[in-house]
Amino acid sequence: MGKAVPSSLPPPAGHKAAKPVWFWPAIILSSTVCILIGVVFVYMSATSRSATARVGDSATDISSPTTSAKTPSTTDAARDKSIPPIAPQHDLNNEEIANLKSPYVVKISTRWFDVDKEGKQILVGGNGSGVLIKHENGHAYFVTNRHVVAVPDNIEEVKYSLNFMGADHPFEVVKLGRYDLDLAMLRIEYSDAKAQPPLNSVKLENLKPGQECVAIGNALGQGISVTTGVISAFDEWEAGKYVRTSAPISSGNSGGGLFRTKDGALIGITTLGSGSAPGKVIQNVNRAIPMDYVLSDLFWENF
Repeated sequence: MGKAVPSSLPPPAGHKAAKPVWFWPAIILSSTVCILIGVVFVYMSATSRSATARVGDSATDISSPTTSAKTPSTTDAARDKSIPPIAPQHDLNNEEIANLKSPYVVKISTRWFDVDKEGKQILVGGNGSGVLIKHENGHAYFVTNRHVVAVPDNIEEVKYSLNFMGADHPFEVVKLGRYDLDLAMLRIEYSDAKAQPPLNSVKLENLKPGQECVAIGNALGQGISVTTGVISAFDEWEAGKYVRTSAPISSGNSGGGLFRTKDGALIGITTLGSGSAPGKVIQNVNRAIPMDYVLSDLFWENF
């Protein structure tokens, strides 16, 4: 018999060739990969849209009409000396407090004419400090100590002056502190679109002994200077409390500001130095009137 020769004829109609063994596993694997790629794509698209929405919401909040006036950038502030630079977002140090808060503290001069023992007319008076509290209706308002602007009863003409933004301004006394509080509120005509934003302040309930602080004032009438210390205690008085501090306060510091170091918040208006007492050694026992009283109408009466 001869050798069998493979047929070259096509398979009968309707006959299906057998699939290789790897065919279906390959189909399943490729389908799974496609599904995973689709899931990842959908997830990344959703995440991207969410992030874009959040950024858009933030920008809307910042530019909202209800937001306070635009705060200048640190670069703009550096170019314009009339606006203190913005506080960095971290606990402050003494140098930063001096830089940020000194523009709010002013030198105050109270002068009047008197007659000396020889009958000659002489110019007398004293110096003190004040703290900018607000801008309102074309005026700037400052708080100082009552004794800084006090004059004898028989004086007819007084020259009141404070130095603000590098210029001397005549001021008027508009309010005095009640309950024997050593406070006075002053006003000058001042309108400036670049005026400083309001100071942040801190209430008594948020003050603790040991917190570091900085006193800024016109010490000895020789210009704005800075001293440092801590909140030592809280001293009782008839209508409330004083903040006691170890930050040195000298003549001329009266009416200046006491600021908390960590956030620059205004603690109060410096008012009393340690002084002296017979048979006692007194050091760094100084006081400030808390902002709770300074910012409350209950503690003020019209002048």
